[in-house]
Amino acid sequence: MIKSILLSFYSLLIIFSSCEESQKEKLSNTIISLNELKFYNPFNIKDYNNVKFRVIHYLNTDCPECISEIKEWNQLNLKLNNYSAKLILVCYSEDDFEYFRYLCKKEKIPPVSITFLLDTAKSFIGKNNIFVKTSSGKTVLVNTKGEVLCIGNPIRDKNKLTEYIKNISNH
Repeated sequence: MIKSILLSFYSLLIIFSSCEESQKEKLSNTIISLNELKFYNPFNIKDYNNVKFRVIHYLNTDCPECISEIKEWNQLNLKLNNYSAKLILVCYSEDDFEYFRYLCKKEKIPPVSITFLLDTAKSFIGKNNIFVKTSSGKTVLVNTKGEVLCIGNPIRDKNKLTEYIKNISNH
């Protein structure tokens, strides 16, 4: 009886320590294939390549609630500009971005200074499975090498925003 309890205890200990290791693995991932995405520039903004850090959010452009958050993402982007950082919204859609393009064209989405990259091949999430592995949302902070420094949504969690800025300031 005691042996089976100890065996169970050690098994749980191994499982939990391996979960901790997998959390470390998540942060060591690198975002790839941004250059394979289609640059969409409805508001004539500057290129996103001349910055030290990027906040990348994977955005569903078929979702009205997600689209309504673009104003908040723009506010974040304005803050990031003070830290040599830029927001990139990697957009995916089931309607070939027709709804999103319509909203931009009709200015239902007010002009914003955000970089939009369209995942027309629907391959970004498959190549960057960090978005699938984590329950912290579909937002990451990366450096110029694409190395993930932080995971989580800074517009929904102000502590996460503080963490992003701290990461940027420390590099």
